[in-house]
Amino acid sequence: ISVPVSDAIFSACFKVYSGMSSRRFQSDLRDMKEKGFVSRAWHFNAILGVIEDEGITPLLHQLIAATAAPLGVVESAFAVDSTGFGTQCFYRHFTNKHGGREQVSRDYIKLHALVGTKTNVIAAASITDRDRHDYNEFAPLLTEGAKSVTMAEVSADKAYIGRSNLAAAAAVGAEAYIPFKVNMVDDPKSPLWSKLFHLYHFQKDEFLPHYHQRSNSESTFSAIKRLFGEILRSKGFVAQANELLLKVIAYNITCMVHSIFELGVTVPGISACTEAALVARGA
Repeated sequence: ISVPVSDAIFSACFKVYSGMSSRRFQSDLRDMKEKGFVSRAWHFNAILGVIEDEGITPLLHQLIAATAAPLGVVESAFAVDSTGFGTQCFYRHFTNKHGGREQVSRDYIKLHALVGTKTNVIAAASITDRDRHDYNEFAPLLTEGAKSVTMAEVSADKAYIGRSNLAAAAAVGAEAYIPFKVNMVDDPKSPLWSKLFHLYHFQKDEFLPHYHQRSNSESTFSAIKRLFGEILRSKGFVAQANELLLKVIAYNITCMVHSIFELGVTVPGISACTEAALVARGA
């Protein structure tokens, strides 16, 4: 990256947060330069180059974890789910359902996320193509999320049910609440499977309140799309993935600010600013 890393990440994230085109964003970036947030108002091509750089992807994942970590003091239940974000491309396919006619649809990529069910913060995220099965992303999300938050329980829909995913939840110390498909049977040889199977079939009143916390993941995805848009501006997959991760970071910051005021969460480095703001509000 030719742009200093701090300027690069701040400018790219602010650009995605603003929802503006690269050229229109220049005025905001000049304002940030005057306020001392960046060393200079970088040309919009430099900002686009940052978003297209594969080298910043690991940093974005680290920032997602960093923005979620302060909320770990109030989060113990998490949900895993995925959603699609449209791209600038379209794809064609044929289907017998419509008489063999050609169908044209907007292409999309998938955001897989580990979502806190109280603050709706995203503790871990992964980006894949539209054909990636949700099941395969469950264990990596839990492993990544466990680095920044402590999980007591995790819920997900039927797409995630499987022995390896139950083992992944147990490995991070979380109780899994995932419903079974109609053709699945008990397996006494697998204690985790058998325990959840009996809970799901014979103790629904206990199972359902935990399971239905996963509905908060739908609220999270809806909020991201309403705040920052559901269509990605970038064209290449790396740039699309980075743009979507930047949306997650921007969204996590909004969750953090909300939790500071509503839940009294303390975030290192900004506690003094928070206290001043609370005093100004008459708290």
